[in-house]
Amino acid sequence: MFFGTTLLLVSTLGWFGWRVLRQDRALATQRVQERIESSADRIATALELELERVDATLAALISMTPEDLSGAAAEFAESFGDETVVVTFGADGVDVHPQGRITFYPDDRSAMASPSTAFIRGESLEFRTRDYASAAKSYQRLTLSADSVIRAGAMVRLARVLRKANRLDSALSVYRGLSELESVAAGGLPSELVGRFGELSVLAELDSTDVLREGAEAFVDLLGTGRWRITRASYLFYSEQAAAWIPNAEGGGSTAERLESVPFALAEAVESLWDSWSAESDAPARNGRELFWSNGRPVSMQLHGAPGTLAALVGGPGYLREMLSRNVSQILKQQRLELAFSDTDGRMVLSQFVDPPTLRAVRTSGRTGLPWNLEVAVADMEQDLTQLAERRRLLMAGLFMVVLLSAFGTYAVARAVNREAEVARLQTDFVAAVSHEFRTPLTTMRQLIELLASGRVDDQRRQEYYAVVGRETNRLQRLVEGLLDFGRFEAGAHEFSMQSLSPDELAQDVVDQFRRELAGNDHTVSLEPSDEPALVAGDREALGRALWNLLDNAVKYSPEGGDVSVATIRVDGKVAFRVSDTGIGIPAVEREKIFDKFVRGPEGSRHNVKGTGLGLAMVQEIARAHGGAIEVTSEEGRGSTFTLSLPVEKQS
Repeated sequence: MFFGTTLLLVSTLGWFGWRVLRQDRALATQRVQERIESSADRIATALELELERVDATLAALISMTPEDLSGAAAEFAESFGDETVVVTFGADGVDVHPQGRITFYPDDRSAMASPSTAFIRGESLEFRTRDYASAAKSYQRLTLSADSVIRAGAMVRLARVLRKANRLDSALSVYRGLSELESVAAGGLPSELVGRFGELSVLAELDSTDVLREGAEAFVDLLGTGRWRITRASYLFYSEQAAAWIPNAEGGGSTAERLESVPFALAEAVESLWDSWSAESDAPARNGRELFWSNGRPVSMQLHGAPGTLAALVGGPGYLREMLSRNVSQILKQQRLELAFSDTDGRMVLSQFVDPPTLRAVRTSGRTGLPWNLEVAVADMEQDLTQLAERRRLLMAGLFMVVLLSAFGTYAVARAVNREAEVARLQTDFVAAVSHEFRTPLTTMRQLIELLASGRVDDQRRQEYYAVVGRETNRLQRLVEGLLDFGRFEAGAHEFSMQSLSPDELAQDVVDQFRRELAGNDHTVSLEPSDEPALVAGDREALGRALWNLLDNAVKYSPEGGDVSVATIRVDGKVAFRVSDTGIGIPAVEREKIFDKFVRGPEGSRHNVKGTGLGLAMVQEIARAHGGAIEVTSEEGRGSTFTLSLPVEKQS
């Protein structure tokens, strides 16, 4: 019942600890979720404030003069990084600030065609009579015109005729001159674009591979920077033609990478916005926040318009990253969070998630007014639950200590109960043994005294009876004194009278006295003195009693008679009394307990050996009091040897 109750207690504590751990984790998780929810609201608010600031800036840009607008719009776009542009729509078309960040434009208002009447004669010679030499002379004269538009148109036609006449080097020179007219339109396209492309075409005909490749790569790079104001169709045409001149195209030469680049995505977004705005030019002012996808790349747009005009901030992923670093990064760092943006269809716009989030908070665009759905999650859930882990360790340590204490308490109680039961049994055996030890001499004395009192005993027997009564009286006295002395030894109250003793003399006196007690017994006791005489400091009476007890023990456990030998020897610098018998021996399992009080081995009980169980315990107490030790060696059926060793007295 005791062990069952203890097991039930420990099991209950374990179940309680498990429940507490689960509840603590649930509470910690709830707190983390609450922190994420609160942070998501703060982040949404911060982004909303930033978008409102953007809207206010766009409103201010619309009201500026064209002279002030260009610089202010470019500066505002650059504040969000190199993936952002500000576009303005009006009656004059589209303006992009800063220039060079989109690959093409939705309109081509800057392209001016040269007057066709100036080239009637040359075109007639070129196409009707196929007189390329005369046509070249006609175009050559027009290249000297003061009108840059006519000059550029004449150079385009002159280079074309020279190519037809297979004068490729001359055509190459004309194209190079044309490319230097940067701000002039030729045939509805920028003259620099036409000149550079014509130069590459001639190089292709001349089979100048290395020069062609280098020039084509530079041409593609310039196309990607939006250097020339051209439409999507022109951009795609020229980029595809140039890419064909670059074997094993990489980087900008790859068509897929060009179409997936940020400048191309921005250009597509601007084109889409222009098309929708142009179709609704009579509609009220357009405002809002939109998300555009270009070949899987998201583009964010914020619009602010007035009748007849519109300003928009158009940005790629870099725009979002800049906005986050400006307004949200501190919150994310302090709260150890990550976030992601997605559109209404679930497509990811920007994500900081390394692994799928365990806990997260979602704010939809319909709820926040942002152009994206906002998703916030903890960056490291385990780190976030560090405090929980510390509490868990403390709780586990506490439970372990309780279980350990319970186990130790159970063991201690069980051990105490067993020891008390053992002591009770030993005490019972002791009382029985002492009663028996007292009863034997008392019975003998009573019988003899009754015979003496009756007067029916002659003189010879009377003296024998008196002698027996005397021996039994001495025996009783030794029993009583032994019990009293053991009590004093155990309590440390016995006062020893220390003096210099000769071990050989002490052994001789005890053996002689013991032999007299054994008169008529079958046992023989022999004494072998030491070859190296020495002195010990000890109490003569106590050491004599210890040696007597060893002799008495040897005789008792040799029930059928036998030899008992006593020797004084030197062992490891000490003097020792060695008492050996040829009796029943002591089993190995009993040898460690025979020096405990009240202990009498089963072998002694089986052979009806008399005793109180205090003899060897008293020997051990006396040995300890003298700084010595008692040891035993034994073999069952062959006898035992007890060795009482004492330190040699130091001579001054």
